Amino acid sequence: MMKKLPVAALGIIIIPAVLLAIYLFLPGSGPASTGGRLIATAEAGDRDAQFSLGSIYYHGIGTTQDYAESVKWFRMAAEGGHTDAQYKLGVIYSLGYGIEQDYTEAVKWFRMAAEQGDVFAQYDLGEIYHQGRGVPQNSQQAVQWWTKAAEQEHLPAMSVLGTVYRDGKGVNQNQRTAARWFRMAADRGDTEAMFDLGRIYLNERGVMKNDAEAAKWIKKAAEQGHVPAQYALSFLYAYGRGVEQNGAKAKKWYTRAVEEGGFKPPPSTAP
Repeated sequence: MMKKLPVAALGIIIIPAVLLAIYLFLPGSGPASTGGRLIATAEAGDRDAQFSLGSIYYHGIGTTQDYAESVKWFRMAAEGGHTDAQYKLGVIYSLGYGIEQDYTEAVKWFRMAAEQGDVFAQYDLGEIYHQGRGVPQNSQQAVQWWTKAAEQEHLPAMSVLGTVYRDGKGVNQNQRTAARWFRMAADRGDTEAMFDLGRIYLNERGVMKNDAEAAKWIKKAAEQGHVPAQYALSFLYAYGRGVEQNGAKAKKWYTRAVEEGGFKPPPSTAP
């Protein structure tokens, strides 16, 4: 299932320079003129200072929360090429935080940040193309931007690429490529990717079919609380697929699936 737009978008991007600026801006944290110096530095064109002020006003840190003032400073930094500010404006416009929601503006700023290599902007731009918000729906463009993000080891991008290659959405269906992306995400701890990888090995025909490998990945997901994987593992133990047949373990994992997630599949179904 596709991840919802945007990922990592709800929080403000905080970098060390911003933390220092916030510390200096707070009353009592430094000389009385510190806040004024920060504003003066921002007004003089310093992009980091502008981004810092945008962050301060956005969260109301040491001052009254003011979305309009926040957007003003983010925009100044973004227009000067500040990647984090560009991404933040994309987030603000896509979610309508403190301003009217505007996907066209969101696309504009996400694209600027994405073209500068911002991995979060690349992923979110892929989601926007996938959903067709602010741009015509374009699965090929979505895959292009997700691939750029995944190549920078963005975990959700790896997982979503596994899904699109498995299902053939915007690309030619390719189970080997799907397995490669799922494996990359699974190796980094994504439980959904572990389950999806296990299902490919379990259900695919030919050289990709490998019950033992399927059981390994499904068990990893089940042990981390993934309820459908727990049910699937109960099936594997019940029928001895990829593991030694064991009725007690089958019952154990089926019970966990029901108790932890209320999962009650029909008795005849298989993962």
